[in-house]
Formats: sequence, structure tokens, C-alpha cells
Amino acid sequence: MMKNSFFNKINIKQLVLTITLLFFLMNSSKDVYIQLPVSIICLAALIFPDFKLLKITWLCLILIFSIGNTFHYFELDNHKFLYIYWCIAIFACLFSDNFENDLKINAKLLIGFVFAFASLWKIISGDYLNNSFFVFTSITDGRIAGFFGLLHLLSKETIMQNRNAVNYLVNESQPPYQIGLLYTSGIYRIAQFLTYFGLLIEIIISVLFLLPDKISVTKYRDYALIVFLFFTYLVAPVWEFGSILSIIGLAQTDSKKKSAIYVLLFLIMQIYRIHIGRFLFL
Repeated sequence: MMKNSFFNKINIKQLVLTITLLFFLMNSSKDVYIQLPVSIICLAALIFPDFKLLKITWLCLILIFSIGNTFHYFELDNHKFLYIYWCIAIFACLFSDNFENDLKINAKLLIGFVFAFASLWKIISGDYLNNSFFVFTSITDGRIAGFFGLLHLLSKETIMQNRNAVNYLVNESQPPYQIGLLYTSGIYRIAQFLTYFGLLIEIIISVLFLLPDKISVTKYRDYALIVFLFFTYLVAPVWEFGSILSIIGLAQTDSKKKSAIYVLLFLIMQIYRIHIGRFLFL
């Protein structure tokens, strides 16, 4: 009884806006000309709750993210574009008399199209389906390699040697000899599994979120996204992308219990990033 009462008292509108602002406060950008104004706006809106309902608050965030990120547009991480899209969705829905419902629709479409385009990129990309992307990432990116180190599939020395080889190839215009990257057959098989599993689940999520609600299979959309968030962004953590997806997932669900799961996933990612990830990643 107490559990159900707690879920029913959750104000999704306030919760989504608060978590979004909190997330932007912690993860807006490394560039001070973006980070400083975003931090001021987010702090003001968190301290004075009425500010988060003002259209000007979200319009300012849209402009800061859009203009500030143009200085390094071609190097911009994918999730930074999603920040802008999400702010636009919130801003537009504040004009509506039915904010929560309209935000749910926009959130579903955002998730659906994000995963649809991600799947399309993987299919047409020349270095994804042939497994080279995941092999390279697995043996050079400390966020993933750290887990392989725990499983004794990859040593710290091997990771450092691969990184040095990549740096040498990038910085030397004419390397005097051919340099190879080191990995085991176990790493290759795991990377191969992640390649096709990642593509499959992204296609499933895109379909579930883009299908009309009246189709019965869409009732599983939250489960698919939650599984993806848990196994992808806690093992191969791109914290910012996982966090913003959990917020958008929270905004679109009709279930109070699933809302709590999205919030829990968001909190775990932040704790993991700050306190646990630094001990795992090489």
C-alpha cells in the first residue's frame, strides 16, 4: 500500500524538469562559455522552482547549446545534439495545455528516431558490421577495456601498447613500419557479439517506440529500453548519452514503477561515473 501510494504521488512533470536541469548542471560541457551560463540557469531554476516552468529558461538553454557547440560542430558528441532536441521538446510543450501528454509523445518519437538513425548508421557504415569498430574500441578505450581487464582478457600493458601504437600512427605522417594492434580471440568473439546484439536491440527499440500505442507489442518498449540502458551504459559507459536517454524514457512512460526504474538508472549512472568508474577504467 505504501509503495503504491509513493508511486502515485510522483509528479512526472516536475520530476522530469528537475532531473533534466540537474543533469545539465553536472554534464553540460567542458567549454566554460557553455558550462557557466548553463550552470547559472540550472541553479536558478532548481533553487526557484517556478523558473523551470518558464519558456525563457528553456529557450536560453537551446540558444546556449546551439550557438556554443557550433565552434566545434564536426567534433561534437552525438548526445550533445540530443540535449538540444530535448530542450526544444520541453520548450514547445510548455505552450501546450496538456504538457505531460505532449511531452510523452515527443519523448517517444525522440527515442524512436534516435535508435532508428543509430541502426541505419551501423548498417551503412563500413567499419561496424565487419566488427572492426568494436574490436578497436574494446582494445583502446579504457571505459570498455577496464571490464575486460577485470575478466583477465586484456592486460593494462596491452591497452597502453595499443594506445601508443594509435598515437604514433596518428601523429607520424609517414610511419617507418607497419604497426599492429594486439587482442585475443576472446576479445574478438565478445566484440562480434556486441556488434550484432547492439544492432538488433537498437532496431527493436526503434520499432517499439515508433509504432502506435494501440499495437499491443509496444507495451514492451520500456523493458527493451531499460535493458539496453542497463547493459550498455553501465558496461560501455557513455554516461551522458545513457543519462539523457533515461530522462527521456522517464518522460514518456505511463507507469509509475517504470518511472522509478528510470530514475534509479539515472542515479546509478551518476554514482558509477563519480565513485566507481574511476577504479575500473584504464
